[in-house]
Parts: sequence; structure tokens; C-alpha cells
Amino acid sequence: MLHAGQSLNLFKNWAEDEKNMLIMPGYCVAGTIGHKVLSGMKKIEIEKKLINVRLSVQYMSFSAHADAKGIMQLIRQAEPKNVMLVHGEAEKMEFLKQKIVKEFGIDCFMPANGETATITTQSDIPVKVSDRLLKRALEEYSGFLPAKKALIKPSHYPVEGVLVVRDKGVEVIDRCEAESQLGLVPHEIKFSCIINPDVRSTELHQLPDKLQSVVEKLLPDHSVMRLSEYSIGIDYSTVLIEIPEPSSTKLRISWDFKHNQLGESVYSKLQMNISRLL
Repeated sequence: MLHAGQSLNLFKNWAEDEKNMLIMPGYCVAGTIGHKVLSGMKKIEIEKKLINVRLSVQYMSFSAHADAKGIMQLIRQAEPKNVMLVHGEAEKMEFLKQKIVKEFGIDCFMPANGETATITTQSDIPVKVSDRLLKRALEEYSGFLPAKKALIKPSHYPVEGVLVVRDKGVEVIDRCEAESQLGLVPHEIKFSCIINPDVRSTELHQLPDKLQSVVEKLLPDHSVMRLSEYSIGIDYSTVLIEIPEPSSTKLRISWDFKHNQLGESVYSKLQMNISRLL
């Protein structure tokens, strides 16, 4: 212990600062630097230089050696993703390696002296989410919950934001925050489709009322609201269904890119069923 190498270099640099602590985890042979430190010596000569030992010194009884049973128990408790066996008889190490792989389903390495072992790891990158983005996402999601499912609390909420990489870390922020911080001019993409249903059996003045009834039947899990005589909003106007010309039976469905999935679903259901239901 503290005989040479990096541990000795660190001790020489840290020994004189009383804010530091040295923990000795094992036996030290008499006459070694480690034994002198554990004995309480306050001045120790190292490489012809006198070192004042002011740091706190603690002893912990710990052995780096263990039998197969002890190693298996340690793996079971620590749940590592990889194990490397570095000391022991080759045949017994190979047997233990196979046992570790079979019982725990993890990679086990047994490199020879001088051999390099490469362990592939997965890095976890913490990402901060701005308060503004979370509040907006929760408000939007709670606003779209139908009344009959209002008490259901889903375990996941969809959140759409802008990923920003800074010197201090990674953050997902609200679109408006990104526009303000980066000086960007927002552009909005909207979709609009026309359906020309066969509604010869329906008089024109009845079309708006019948259309609302059909939409409510096709979309039972969404809120359907009459916005005007000739327009209907789905999920608080996320998707609009309009009769652009009162004297025509054509229907216009429009939505923005953010709600493209809902818009395409509404358009598909109306296109397939509107003529039959009207």
C-alpha cells in the first residue's frame, strides 16, 4: 500500500491538506509507507523529501480476494453490466466465467497479461426540459381529454419541443422559447383537403346539422364543437371541417402539421363514410 505508482503520487500531493482523507483498505507490511501512515506518523520521508501528514487517516478491513461463491454473491448484489476476472488459475477462471455468463446473462472478460479488453458501454445523457414546455404540453393534453375519460391518468404524455445543446448541457425547450432565443422567424405548415360527398338525399339547409351528427358518430373519443353555421371544430379547433360554399356540398378539412396524425385520421374516416352516413 502506497509503495509506488499513482497512489503514492496522490498521497504526496494530498497529505499536507487536512481537508483530505486517506482510507487504507488492507494490510500494510511493516516498514512500508502505508504502515507508517497507519501507525500515526506525522512526518514521513518519501524520495528524500519530508512530507507532513495532516490528512485524516482511516482503516477499512477489505480484501480484494474472494472465492467463486463470494464473487457470485458480489455480482448478485452489485448487478454490474460487465465483469472482468483478473487474477486466478486459468481453468478455474474459465469455469467461473461460463457460470457468470449463464447465471446472470452478462458479459464476462478474462484477459491475459498484457491483453486489452474492450467493453462497450451505453452513455446516459441527462436532458433538462423547460418548465414552459412541460406546462404547455400538460395544458394541451388535458384540454383534449374527452369528458368521459377525464379521470384517466395516462403514464406518458407526448411532448414536442426543440433540442438545444449548450456548454452547460442539453435542454428541450418550447418552440416559442427557441424562436426568441435564436431569433428565428416561425413558419407554419397547414394541410387542407376537399371531400365531395354524394348527398343527393340531403337538402342543403340540413347538411350542417347532419354533418355534425356524422362527425360525432365517427369520432366518439374526441370533442366536436359547432363553431359557426358552416364550420365544426374537433378537439378545440385542432381540426376544422367547413362547408366553404353554402350552396355546395363540398367539405373542406384543414389542420396544421403539429396535429397531422389526427387530421389524416379525420380526413380518412370522413372520406370512407360520409356519403353512406349522410
